[in-house]
Amino acid sequence: MALIKSIPTPFGPDAAYWHILAFEANRPQGAARTVLAGYVDAATRAAGCRPLATITLDLAGPLFPGTEEGIRYTDLYAAIKVAANDPNSPAAVLTGAMDG
Repeated sequence: MALIKSIPTPFGPDAAYWHILAFEANRPQGAARTVLAGYVDAATRAAGCRPLATITLDLAGPLFPGTEEGIRYTDLYAAIKVAANDPNSPAAVLTGAMDG
């Protein structure tokens, strides 16, 4: 599972495949920090290549994807797509990203 959107990097090739690299949740406070890693494509990620870029964002309040049962990756990706609609969010560069 990933988000697909081509974003320029300082290394030349665009990062188009955005995968959750790290996730830390504070369920009692309803907050989570998420790190997305951007790769050229799914094949470069699967080959063990290093990401070209990362995006770190905090999801809290209504954007927090957790429930009493836990946190599902599908809900986490959905929350990231909602956060992308906020022009002040680090995730704003992912506006219009497709599920991959």
